[in-house]
Amino acid sequence: MLTSYASALGWKPVDSLAQLIESNCSNKTLLIDEPAVESFAESISNAKKSGIRCILLANALSHSTDEPPVNTYDAVILKPIIPDELTHAMLSAANIGGDIQAPAQQTPKFSGHVLLVEDNEVNQLIGKTMLEVLGLQVSIASNGQDALDHLSHETVDLILMDWHMPIMDGITATRKIRETENKSKNHSTPIVVVTADIQQEHLETCYEAGVNSSLTKPYKLNDLIETLNEYLEPC
Repeated sequence: MLTSYASALGWKPVDSLAQLIESNCSNKTLLIDEPAVESFAESISNAKKSGIRCILLANALSHSTDEPPVNTYDAVILKPIIPDELTHAMLSAANIGGDIQAPAQQTPKFSGHVLLVEDNEVNQLIGKTMLEVLGLQVSIASNGQDALDHLSHETVDLILMDWHMPIMDGITATRKIRETENKSKNHSTPIVVVTADIQQEHLETCYEAGVNSSLTKPYKLNDLIETLNEYLEPC
């Protein structure tokens, strides 16, 4: 799962420590699970000599959060690891990831409230984490009907709408949102459809339903930032 988070956030996972050592990346990090430390002691030493950051995934029962990291490691993360917290750390500290190179650009911040409409729990977690790291308040809906229920009692500045969902898909939900806005003469909330289907005829269906633009799955942090720049104010 960490590889999925890393790829979505713009890091570049590699298949082995040898590839990491040989790569031309200037910022390299290795995650080491505590049970593997003894078996890979020499490899960890070689990684340190090559300038690679080494992060230990340690058993919480055997480490105090007040203890400084062992000299071998640049940091210690206690297990069980909470994916949301780990992803936040990867973005904010730019030094945590499983064989991951962190992006060098500074992460911008935005102001606003985003409704993320997505039925897949992993995609919910990744999307929510990226949006929160970018400074945004986030609400989550698991399908189109859930999104309508949210919008009946809260106002948002942007909607990220998945297309294919159970109960009610994103296109149907978008049409209903626009109908409600037209009847009440409310301000039109920007809706970005999030889909892996980028065929022109399907995108035209989205635009006819009332979406403002599209974001292609799987999206990375930079793709999300470009989309947010169109609709939200930076801090």
